Amino acid sequence: MDTPAAEQPAAPRAADTRTHDVFFTTSARPSFMHTTNRGVTIAPDHIAWTFDGKGDAAPFKNIVEVCLQTGAGAHRFVRICQITFADRYQIMVTNGNAFAVPTEDQRAAYRGFMHDLHGRLAAHAAVRDRPPIEFKAGFTARLHRRLTIRVALWILVFVGAPLAAFLMTGDAMPFVLLVGALVVGTIFWRLTHANAPRTYDPAKLPKDLLD
Repeated sequence: MDTPAAEQPAAPRAADTRTHDVFFTTSARPSFMHTTNRGVTIAPDHIAWTFDGKGDAAPFKNIVEVCLQTGAGAHRFVRICQITFADRYQIMVTNGNAFAVPTEDQRAAYRGFMHDLHGRLAAHAAVRDRPPIEFKAGFTARLHRRLTIRVALWILVFVGAPLAAFLMTGDAMPFVLLVGALVVGTIFWRLTHANAPRTYDPAKLPKDLLD
């Protein structure tokens, strides 16, 4: 990056630096599927990573927002920590592996990353000479409202219609469609609920977004 987010800070003592074995992507290619980018380093005053073979780093003072979100994964929800810099460049760290599957090892690595990152940012806040970092969780209020309405309509149509057909005819096919619609609808509803917009205290990480 040739932007403020890429300012190279002075290297701290090695003992103060920790590299977390987490998979990530950036706003340059916002997809978690088949990602080979792995390992994010956190130091006392900056965060560093290597994306597609190119090293990059940004001082904490250039972080303007940290947003925790939940995404659909292969067999369970994927947790995402989206870090936004002053130039709007973003790095998105996940608790999933290269195929967006949240394995036990990656979930543990993600929790370690989250506690380390927020602890460092909290310590840095005392000397920060820019507006405080915004700590958010979920989607924007507008997006969340739109998704909630769409999910409700989806459930009304794809659950209501098979249910009505089953009650009127007693056939098995509408019942099978009803069960499938209920399963999919429940997943969408849980995903929307998990991304309800809110703020959080970096000293008290939301446990429901760390599992």
